Amino acid sequence: MKTITGFLLLALAGSASAAETFTATAEAKNAAGAARTVPVTISYTALSTTAERDALFGALKTGGHEAARKVLAGMKDIGTIEGPKKKVAVKYAFARPVGSGRLVTIIAAEPMNAIKSDLSTTPPKPGYDITIAILVLDAGDKGTGEFTPAAKMKMREDGAITTEDSSTEMIWLKGVAKK
Repeated sequence: MKTITGFLLLALAGSASAAETFTATAEAKNAAGAARTVPVTISYTALSTTAERDALFGALKTGGHEAARKVLAGMKDIGTIEGPKKKVAVKYAFARPVGSGRLVTIIAAEPMNAIKSDLSTTPPKPGYDITIAILVLDAGDKGTGEFTPAAKMKMREDGAITTEDSSTEMIWLKGVAKK
């Protein structure tokens, strides 16, 4: 099980409003270094508000992952994350300026499937029931990112948000570009 720390916390810090669609290639590598790729499309019609961010962050702080997932599930659908075998509804999309670009966190209140380095899928482990994509974009809306198709969130004692993936392999988003 891997833990991703930091990007999610940063993405909970600022927002703007916009409808956008991004394409990317999800890449997973096995221990031998062999890479597999699949296309991913992420879209949203608007970014989440500061009030929605605060509700999600507050629920995670007071009730943990399950409380945060319930808040996400209660949010309206604002887009989709689509892979080759499954599409999930985006409930949360939040952007914050970073350098000359921005960091966008996109979360669905359901998992896609656990993706392995051979890009086969398996049902996610219990409790890993959200999908997270983090896009790191330059001023031209191109960049890279991370993709966690079956995750759960935690808050550390110092207030930092971490995500855990049901897979042991990191899935990178490469060639992220706005359509």
